[in-house]
Amino acid sequence: MGKELKEKKKDEVAVLGDEDKGYGDNLSNDDLLLPRVDLLQALSPVVVSGEKKPGQIINNITQEDLGSPSIIPIYLTKNWIRWKPRNEGGGIIWRSNDPTDPRVIEETKWVNNEKPLATAYFNFLCLVEGEDVPIVLSFSMTSYQAGRKLFTLTKMTPGPIYSCKYKLSAVSKTNNFGTFFVFDVTKEGPASEEDQAKASDLKKMFAGKELNFDSERTEKTSTNGLSDEF
Repeated sequence: MGKELKEKKKDEVAVLGDEDKGYGDNLSNDDLLLPRVDLLQALSPVVVSGEKKPGQIINNITQEDLGSPSIIPIYLTKNWIRWKPRNEGGGIIWRSNDPTDPRVIEETKWVNNEKPLATAYFNFLCLVEGEDVPIVLSFSMTSYQAGRKLFTLTKMTPGPIYSCKYKLSAVSKTNNFGTFFVFDVTKEGPASEEDQAKASDLKKMFAGKELNFDSERTEKTSTNGLSDEF
């Protein structure tokens, strides 16, 4: 087995688990669907069904209630998505992580006080304190300012992005359309050496790659028009 193939296989096992779990050799990190932090709104399906409450922060894959978790950022990407309106069937028209993309330049502008056609996202790959599996924390629309705040806090903190932990919470907002929830973040202090080591290994594994997570569900469980804040 060549060196390149050995390194590839080692990378796959590091994420997918031990070889004795029975994973095939043709699987890679690209096949993983990363869990995402989900902030529930009144019209989120699990709230409508009565299983959860608005304002809860959950893991969208396991449905675990995360409370107000302490998170350690690992890696940050920014992308833009233009969604097809839900009343026209929904789905993605285009997505890009290139700020020089003509679609990004043109369709993220406010025109005549009309919201941009495309939505901007801050996507942080994170660890929940004490956990081993990374999770994506995505900020957009009404929570976009919280994403900018977390980005600013990490930039102002000496050391690598994963040197500190941050408290993630949900804050209720009300406007003419009703009540909805947005993320907020506050700096807590240094991350443990153990969590920093985990984060360092994961950053090496994911840096330079697009984070593969269920972004469409983000749009479907958003504030559903309760706010024009962008």
